[in-house]
Amino acid sequence: MQFNPALKQTFLYRLFVHSKTGFGVVLFILIFYSVTFSKRMGMIFFPYNNMFTVDFTKTNQAFTYAVKINGEMIPITGNLYWKKDFLESSLTTYAEYIENGYTLYLENYLESKKASNSIVKNLLPQKELAAKWPLWFARFAHHSYSMPAKIEILQYNYVFKDGKAVLTDSGSIYKNYFK
Repeated sequence: MQFNPALKQTFLYRLFVHSKTGFGVVLFILIFYSVTFSKRMGMIFFPYNNMFTVDFTKTNQAFTYAVKINGEMIPITGNLYWKKDFLESSLTTYAEYIENGYTLYLENYLESKKASNSIVKNLLPQKELAAKWPLWFARFAHHSYSMPAKIEILQYNYVFKDGKAVLTDSGSIYKNYFK
């Protein structure tokens, strides 16, 4: 069998010639990644992506958020890691959106650059849809709720002492009622 000379320069071909085992491992990883990515499970490869986000040499404080619907906390810790991580990171982003007066960094940036209204309209989320994000969060977490729904987002502040997290403060940063 005659191969195209350009094909012989590719990484996979050279790996196949050098090590069939190595080629099999790389091929397995590529197939596994393709399948998980197509199933929207790309976060499965980053199980420790939040591990180093807080520099405890500069601060011993941290915070986290939680969502309540109709007075019941939405549990997310029972989910697979990629889903739990996605729920936590999207909740943190939404809480920052709320705390920033319902504006995004991108919105402030585009405003400073005097971007056209059509660009801004197409790049930013609609405020009405963004307000319904907690309902999406509950559905994505497979939490059943009944309408009308009373939504509350809570912030918990922690201080790390003696290797343990100690709750110092908590409070509601968002309340809404959906019919």
